[in-house]
Amino acid sequence: MRQDFFAFLPSEIIVDILSRLPILTILGCKFVCKSWLDQLESSEFADLHLPQSVPGLAVFQGPELSKPYKIYEFVEEVDLRRSAHFCNVVLEFKFPHFAHIHSSVNGLLFMYNQDTRSPPSLFVCNPITRDYVTIPPPTECQLLDHTFGFGLSKTTDKYKLVKIFRLCSGSAPPDCEVYTIGTRSWRSIAAGTPLKYDGNIGAFLNGNLHWLAFDSKECPQISCFDVETELFSILACPPDRPHDLAYFCCFTVLGDNLCVCDNLEDMIVIWLMKDYGVEKSWTKEYVIKIPSYVRNQLGKFCGYRFPVKIFEDGDVLIAEEDSSELFCYSNKYKTIRESTDPAESCTYGRISTVFYTASFLSTKMFVTEEGSSF
Repeated sequence: MRQDFFAFLPSEIIVDILSRLPILTILGCKFVCKSWLDQLESSEFADLHLPQSVPGLAVFQGPELSKPYKIYEFVEEVDLRRSAHFCNVVLEFKFPHFAHIHSSVNGLLFMYNQDTRSPPSLFVCNPITRDYVTIPPPTECQLLDHTFGFGLSKTTDKYKLVKIFRLCSGSAPPDCEVYTIGTRSWRSIAAGTPLKYDGNIGAFLNGNLHWLAFDSKECPQISCFDVETELFSILACPPDRPHDLAYFCCFTVLGDNLCVCDNLEDMIVIWLMKDYGVEKSWTKEYVIKIPSYVRNQLGKFCGYRFPVKIFEDGDVLIAEEDSSELFCYSNKYKTIRESTDPAESCTYGRISTVFYTASFLSTKMFVTEEGSSF
């Protein structure tokens, strides 16, 4: 191929070709020439690349490691030597601040650290473009039953942070504050139906944030927040679930579906809402029995388990809260085994694992925020 081949191609074709390359290859292409660097850092390239990006995981392993954060991509093919799916490491990095990964939207990570002696430190970061913004702390910084959410408006394309909290103990209704990134201010809004939030992560899907919450009778409900209208509504959890499972379930987004995962002593039950917003569409998708030899291993399945990926062959990748372990359920053989461990052992603090799709959206688009690079 002639060296000047690309010189005769229209820029839009060059950008389209580059957008189909692996993340690390694209990063290397930034050093080819100034024109490529400008194209790869444009918002047009970021928008073109995002739909083609391979999904994966973002993992925080603990501050004692030299590079405590890792980005992975899922691999659909099965590793025949292990009979399990695995992930490829895309990036390892060190963030300038100690912060857990909370959630992700369009390749932007919402990260925060809560010190009981000071207001929370909040960040929105893109590890691929290596830039981030520091979000001012909420007006109310009380720690009682607080939970966050990070989402994107469907019509205005504005990113918002939501904090739901209670100012005092007892049966007091929750309060809510919203931060539209770029405005530099938090706003108080009505928190909707009085519910008790247990600190779980707000799951983002279809322009809405969702939390597992509990009513006055301790029955689980799904609190739904429309990021555009900033109104709350309620979705019912799957039917026919024993009441005593209320505090033994996890809530997340799995693919394009809302997911409730019941954690029992010897099994995991995965429910999917197949038709978004239609409560009758809840389907018991998997009943995964946990072998006794897995349950008896020290440190294995000692916390909440939740699915992070259903592969094309029906296998399920399962993570454990505050653990570096990943387990893979074989849909064909109905067995569960330890999968490729994406995280090194952590001896301090929480491990956080979230679903992540890499992108080249830069936090520099939030021009009024306090931006930095690393």
